[in-house]
Amino acid sequence: MERNSKKSIPALAGVLMMSLLVATGCRNEEGPQVSDPLTTDTAALTTAQATATPEVSMGATVAVALEDNRIAVSPALPPGAVVFTIANTGTEQHSFAIEGEEIARSLQSPLDAGTSGSLDVILRVGIYTAFCPLLDHRDKGEAVSIEVGP
Repeated sequence: MERNSKKSIPALAGVLMMSLLVATGCRNEEGPQVSDPLTTDTAALTTAQATATPEVSMGATVAVALEDNRIAVSPALPPGAVVFTIANTGTEQHSFAIEGEEIARSLQSPLDAGTSGSLDVILRVGIYTAFCPLLDHRDKGEAVSIEVGP
């Protein structure tokens, strides 16, 4: 038992020395203090992300009413993230789709009369068409142009 104690003293001294170096911040009296690379990288990454991210509105909510032969929605929207909250106020089944500026998105399934759904889209500056993709609803007037601008 005495032999194991003697062998563990140098190991314990090494651990204590490492702990002391970490606790004092590994200072070099002849130069600057060594910085924590994780903190530095995180700060640099945050700065890079802030400068690389374009300015967009954050999650604007836009109400849409799907009526028989008409879609009621604002004809002008700001660019950025948009959540379309869509209510079928008509008497038939309807759906909602939006196309333009390299996107084409639609509800996953049609809405029965009196029901609602939502669709998340990121809109760039440009002209879009919102419409009901069911049967011949678009031809019957269920389409509207939306201008997205600053």
